[in-house]
Amino acid sequence: EFVESFSINKYIFDLYNCLGVKRYTVEESIVKVDHMAAKAHSTMVDHDLSNSREAIFYRYTIKNPNGTAVAATQLFRMGQDMVNLTTYSDEQVGEKLIAVAQRSGHWKRDQWRQCTGNPRAWDVTFPEEAKMQTVATVQDLRVAAAAVITMMAFRDEEAGSDGFQHVGQSQMYWSLFSSFFMVVSIAVVFVGSLVLCKSYGIDKKLRRLFFRLEQVVLPKRPAMLRRPTLRPTY
Repeated sequence: EFVESFSINKYIFDLYNCLGVKRYTVEESIVKVDHMAAKAHSTMVDHDLSNSREAIFYRYTIKNPNGTAVAATQLFRMGQDMVNLTTYSDEQVGEKLIAVAQRSGHWKRDQWRQCTGNPRAWDVTFPEEAKMQTVATVQDLRVAAAAVITMMAFRDEEAGSDGFQHVGQSQMYWSLFSSFFMVVSIAVVFVGSLVLCKSYGIDKKLRRLFFRLEQVVLPKRPAMLRRPTLRPTY
């Protein structure tokens, strides 16, 4: 199960197992390139810049709860048909291949929901070198990789042209506006009550009332009687 964590400048998701224990944290990074060819996936390879456009790239990084990265995808372009997930250590990606996700069929975003004769899905394969002598739980990187690829495909359905998620944005704005309006309303009512009390002299009446209430309810201070001066006699 993925649970999104609150962050101002990042997309962070906590991955929990069936017992409700957090095993990994997945961080989504979005990179924008101003000029890039339509079919190019990397700036390291020469490509035609005559028909360049803005390109959006993603990377998903799997981290331990202590913040150390253990696996990450390559920097893949929005709408790309293949995504590789490899181990991650010392800020180096690509040491050991864990999973390969291949788009099956010709479709984009949420077109896999349409009923067609050809299957539309993401095919995930795990190489022999990714096998681990562990139980298939979330702690296994292969299970975590399958979960990350599923989340990647789900978020790709609602991604905007700028690469960001805008689902629920109107609800968020309405929540902020309603909270701000409530705070302003409480402040206006409080200030209006103070002005009303001052204009009608209610503050003085309340002061006298509370002074009398203090005399009745609170315990009285014992009177300190001054002893008479004892004058010496000769």
